[in-house]
Amino acid sequence: MDKFRIPRGGKDSDSINRTIRWQGDIYERLMDIVNTNKVSFNRLVNEAVLFALDRREEDGDSDKK
Repeated sequence: MDKFRIPRGGKDSDSINRTIRWQGDIYERLMDIVNTNKVSFNRLVNEAVLFALDRREEDGDSDKK
């Protein structure tokens, strides 16, 4: 299984503002990663979501890798 690597450097590309309500424990875990790795919250969340989307498995998913 692939491991998620904390993103380094670079800038975030164009973005769309959305409001997300986080569960407290998830937010705290994300902030621990942000503070430990000196990466922006936005970049971490975007990279984590891309990682999950690229590796998702769904019934009948025709674009599995």
